[in-house]
Formats: sequence, C-alpha cells, structure tokens
Amino acid sequence: MNKIHQSPYDQKYLALQKLRRLLGGELLTNAISGDYSSLEKIIDLYMPLIDKSSIVDGQFDEDCKQYILLQVALQIMKFKI
Repeated sequence: MNKIHQSPYDQKYLALQKLRRLLGGELLTNAISGDYSSLEKIIDLYMPLIDKSSIVDGQFDEDCKQYILLQVALQIMKFKI
C-alpha cells in the first residue's frame, strides 16, 4: 500500500484544522489572539493527556508537566489562521 507523504507544513495544517473542529473556531482563535481564558479552557480540555504525558519512568514528573504546559501555550500563540 502506498502512503502519501505529507510535508511538515501539511501535517501542521491538518492538525490545526482538526484542533479547530474539536475546539470550535472561536475558542482557538481567541487563544491564538492572546485570550488567556480561552487558552486555559484548551489546556483544561487536554489536561488528562498532559498528565499522562508527564509520567517518566513510572513516576509523575512535575517539571515535565510544566514544560509541556509552557510549550502548549507558546505553540498555540504561534498558530496562524
């Protein structure tokens, strides 16, 4: 079976479109514009995944969680719609 290879730009575009469908356009647009309550709502939606991703060697790692939260906030604000 042949897989179609997508450029990183295409992958980011598709991921952004999926995120917009999941969250609703207004919430994501507001978060990108710097609305902290919208960003907080997005982070709250993804907190279970963030917590799960913060487990390192079977132990919860608070530093890892803080790093993920920082990256989520920084990267969302870089989105271009």
